Amino acid sequence: MNIEILESRIAPAVLTVSTLASSGAGSLANAISTSHAGDTIVFAHGLTGAIDVGGTALSITHPLTIDGPGANKIILDGQDGSGVFQIDGFSTGNATISGLAIIDGKVSENGGGIFTFAPLVLKNCVLSGNSAAAKGGAIYADTSTVAISGCTITGNSATGTGAGSGYEGGIDVLVSKSVTITNTEIIGNTAAQNGGGGFITTNTSISAENITLINDVISGNSAAKSFGGLGFRNYSNAKAAKNIVSGCTVSGNIANDGTAGGLYAGVGTFVLTNDIIVGNKATGGDGGGLYASGIRSITISGGRIEDNSTDNYGGGAAFVDLGALSVTGVTFAGNSATDTGGAIVANNLMSVSVVGSSFVGNNANIGGALDMKGGETTLLSGDLIMNNTASDYGGGIHLIESTSGATATIQGCKIIGNVAQDSDGGAAFAGGTGTSIKITGTVFSGNSAQDIGGADFDGVASFTINASTFTGNVASLGNGGGLFVFDSTGTIAATHITGNVADDTGGGIGGSGSSITFGVGDVITGNVAPTGPNSSL
Repeated sequence: MNIEILESRIAPAVLTVSTLASSGAGSLANAISTSHAGDTIVFAHGLTGAIDVGGTALSITHPLTIDGPGANKIILDGQDGSGVFQIDGFSTGNATISGLAIIDGKVSENGGGIFTFAPLVLKNCVLSGNSAAAKGGAIYADTSTVAISGCTITGNSATGTGAGSGYEGGIDVLVSKSVTITNTEIIGNTAAQNGGGGFITTNTSISAENITLINDVISGNSAAKSFGGLGFRNYSNAKAAKNIVSGCTVSGNIANDGTAGGLYAGVGTFVLTNDIIVGNKATGGDGGGLYASGIRSITISGGRIEDNSTDNYGGGAAFVDLGALSVTGVTFAGNSATDTGGAIVANNLMSVSVVGSSFVGNNANIGGALDMKGGETTLLSGDLIMNNTASDYGGGIHLIESTSGATATIQGCKIIGNVAQDSDGGAAFAGGTGTSIKITGTVFSGNSAQDIGGADFDGVASFTINASTFTGNVASLGNGGGLFVFDSTGTIAATHITGNVADDTGGGIGGSGSSITFGVGDVITGNVAPTGPNSSL
């Protein structure tokens, strides 16, 4: 008979905390130090109050579950004397912490509340009043996976002002695999430099879905410089990372001297679905609500982007140097930019598609609603662009495409009641020698400008206008009440240009240096101007 000797094994155990004491028998510190991998720590029934952790962080060195009775019952208090949890020493299995309040941890480096190099699961916890001089006031995690659900992360701070300090007041999470944050509030955190709410960073090049935020609230966070709310970025060129933000509210965040008041998208591809991005501000930078740069693509479906502002460009959102932008069924209202693009700036994108969305009451110096430059293909389809204001060009739309062969299509849109206060193109200003513009089934109505009331085509490569309407537009001090075409070649067919007004020439249509072919079904009548009331071509 052969007898095999098995290795020594310890079955997972349940350990009970029976006292609020900082150490000794029955304490949480003792339970952690005597536990083994896979154990669970619970709290005695009826035990409530604060456990003083100040002085030495609780050290977890193996997979462990700490199951608290609720954040309103057990409080782990760092007393501003140390961090609360330090987790390290394992890469498989999780440190799972639930049902606790983690408060007033304070460290001179990273992770005031929780510092971890190991996989972390955090459920139904409150992290409040924690601070780190360097990074991650509440949480610093450098690991493979992080999952946070049902938590409140509030009033934490990154306080340092020197090099490498003062970043990510709420959370600083670096992962090689995935982050999932659901039903969690990240509120009122501050950073002395960048990242008020925090940053999530992918630090390897992988192709899986990496970052998922669902039904979270990111609100009232602030940074002294950039990235007031929450940022997504990469180390090691992780451009394959996929990021999903769904059903989240991003509101009232501030970048006090830089870019991205609400969200920053800086890695991989992004999908935003039914999110509310409201009342965020970037002072001295770009992208009041959302700033995306250098990524493959971003898709935004449903939701609202409203009342955001910036001192530079992209009051609602700024998209710079990326692949593709797709916007469907989104409301942009009341956003403002001191420079360009009250609602959206799209700068140097390969393709832009904006479908079934509304832009109402946005304002900027140029491009009251939309400012689009340097792209290859642009599509606006079924959109409402109404009551937006530019102090200079393009009350509704400002479009400059210099790339040879660039195309812009506007179909089935309503462009109504927009204003260019001191210059041209109440409805739209389009220029750029590389641009070919096609307009079909679109209404330009009730727009006004100091010079060209409706649409202004300035030196575009070519244009076609078909089955569209220009009516009730006004050039209060200039030419081309409905439409003005300068140094461009195009065709107009089955289009009504009626009831427009110009103070000088071309009440309906004006222009110079252009070649225009009119087609069957055009109606140009009832327009008003001292010279060439219907046409001054």
